[in-house]
Amino acid sequence: MKRRLARIMLIVLAFTVLCCLSGCASFDSVTYANADQYTAGDAEITEKVENIEIDWLTGNVSVVPHSENTVLVSEKAEAGMPEELRVHWWLEGTTLRVKFAASGTGFRQFHAWHKDLIVTVPETLSLDDVVIQAASAEIEARDLAAETLSVSTASGDMDIYCTANTIRLKSASGNLQLTQQEQAREISMDTASGIINANLAHVDEAYFESSSGKINVTAASVDSFSAKTASGNITCALAPVPSVCKLHTVSGKVTLSLPADADFAASIRTTSGDVESDFALQKDGRTYICGSGSADIDIETTSGSIAIWKN
Repeated sequence: MKRRLARIMLIVLAFTVLCCLSGCASFDSVTYANADQYTAGDAEITEKVENIEIDWLTGNVSVVPHSENTVLVSEKAEAGMPEELRVHWWLEGTTLRVKFAASGTGFRQFHAWHKDLIVTVPETLSLDDVVIQAASAEIEARDLAAETLSVSTASGDMDIYCTANTIRLKSASGNLQLTQQEQAREISMDTASGIINANLAHVDEAYFESSSGKINVTAASVDSFSAKTASGNITCALAPVPSVCKLHTVSGKVTLSLPADADFAASIRTTSGDVESDFALQKDGRTYICGSGSADIDIETTSGSIAIWKN
């Protein structure tokens, strides 16, 4: 009984968050516009799809490729699920909208059901915008190509492998894993309580923030880089040196790896912690200069050591 009550309370909380994400007007049910345009159940879509918008509640959300030219919407669920609880979808022009259930369905109906969403897209398809919003769900995207990718969840981990010009990942409570391919203009990853792991190719601007968790980043090239955490270590391997690099943590160690021929001026502030480096540095007050000091690095930690290594 206690476990069932706990599950109901989790769904209530998640549903409340989903309401905020989806703009629903009622606390005890999900509502959305143009409800009569949606179709219940799995689908194979042969028409052109340029944008995907997903609103989900609990379970797992996966966006995966296949070698066909159609877009598939399917869910894994227990047998006997009522139609109003099935996935609902609508192709509005070239925008595919996917909802967790029928508009007006009360959250009390969900406590006995678990289901996962799978959206399968052509492996050659490059989308314009992909937006995934979830209340409490694990989110996976594999070999996804889009102009803009935005993923947010109140509670749940993400594992994203993609090519996109703009990437925004946010979770209130969950770990974020990103593998980015080719070139991106902007990447931001934000989690209140979770670990950030990012493997980047080429990015103009990259921002990472975790209130309570580690930040681990490797990048082939990034022009402007920022990582911030209140409580957790920051570990970055960057090549070449970003023109602007800011690493701030209140309580945690900062480790920065740079190419052996790096040229930078690092402003370093630490209240309690050592500064280590295997670069030949000239110290000028709080600034440590390597070479001509052409790139600006700003490192700050209240309680933790700082290390700059050759990679």
